[in-house]
Amino acid sequence: MTIEWMLAKYIPDVQRNEPVNVGVVLRYNDETLCKFVGENAAGNIDGRKTGTRFASPEAYKLWVKHWRSAIRNAPSFQKLSESRRGGDNYYLEPGGQFMIGNPEAGPNALLAELFELLVDKDDAAAPDVLQLSERAIRTLPMAKEIQRDSDILVHHAGGEDELRFHYRYDNGRPHLMQRVNLSPDARTWDRVHSMTWSFEKVVAAEDPELKESQCIALVKYSSEESAGLHRQLGQLSRLAQVVNVGDVSSAQAELLVLLEH
Repeated sequence: MTIEWMLAKYIPDVQRNEPVNVGVVLRYNDETLCKFVGENAAGNIDGRKTGTRFASPEAYKLWVKHWRSAIRNAPSFQKLSESRRGGDNYYLEPGGQFMIGNPEAGPNALLAELFELLVDKDDAAAPDVLQLSERAIRTLPMAKEIQRDSDILVHHAGGEDELRFHYRYDNGRPHLMQRVNLSPDARTWDRVHSMTWSFEKVVAAEDPELKESQCIALVKYSSEESAGLHRQLGQLSRLAQVVNVGDVSSAQAELLVLLEH
């Protein structure tokens, strides 16, 4: 099925015209969901969570309210991005679309992943798996040859699926990498299921160029052990090499060995 998503953007200084992402709107089949910076569990904007990034937190709250109303009433997804006025500090912009075939992941897990990757990257004291993975990869000898967001069409006995991997490196065979923060909660389990489903499709692929593929899971988890975490690691290790990017130097050494073979 086709998934479409948009980014909610805020321009702190119109003269400089340097927008930042403050939310994601996702259309998943006929369902439209959204998530914005500073939302609490009830879906309201909590000013304590927005920090100082907005010149007027109240204006931001009004825009989120406006966006939610527009999302409910827009005749089409595309119409949401057509009402921007030239002087607006806030607007919606098409982000993209891609194919997905995993019924287990669901729209909420995908929305959370898009939000984490594209919006929620402001806690420098606690770098997420995206930042840590980039740190581990960018100093590798083959860093310039590693592709980001690589789409692969996979043929198998049940048909075909278009998969997207966060990283791909070809060295006689494809090395396909996905990243995920591990924690024993339901949202993380959705991501783990989505990741293992992609790896399973690669393992079962009938495409000759994918027969020798190596799958790599780039993970981050705290030192606090739990039964849920062990089960998640067990799921991933069935189909992939698991690299903990929480320790960047060790992750670099592991990746260098894996990608050279």
